[in-house]
Amino acid sequence: MLHHHRSCRRRPSPAIPPHVLAPADALAVFAAAPTLVTPGRVAALVLAPDWRPLDLCLCDDDAEVEDRTRVLLDLYAGDTAGIVLAHTRPAAAGGVAVTPAEERRFGRLVEHGDACGAPVIDWFVLVGTLAYSLSELGGRPWRWVAPDLETP
Repeated sequence: MLHHHRSCRRRPSPAIPPHVLAPADALAVFAAAPTLVTPGRVAALVLAPDWRPLDLCLCDDDAEVEDRTRVLLDLYAGDTAGIVLAHTRPAAAGGVAVTPAEERRFGRLVEHGDACGAPVIDWFVLVGTLAYSLSELGGRPWRWVAPDLETP
């Protein structure tokens, strides 16, 4: 009997969950794309109506990021369970992980998403090995209200 040996194997990539029902699921998707979710970029994870990952959109984290995110929300209005955003940056001096400006921007995008039918579920600020949830930090109602789905 012949045995075939492989000297080179594809490294396993982090598992992408079949549904994104909680913050840990979204973070797993972002972790699976480490070369995309990098400092200076904002990643938007678009969820299909059944809460499966549908799309991962990227844009520069600059003065126009809020306007571009509004366009994305308008584009997916009515066709998504929601959108989860994330950006990576180095730790700030003094240990401040989330700025008041980031919290205000998140609040404006939540309002716009709710109004147009593309809810903004969360925005994660990724600093080193930590992930700060703007949804949780802002004292807002829990936005991770997914249906009870059976996963295979």
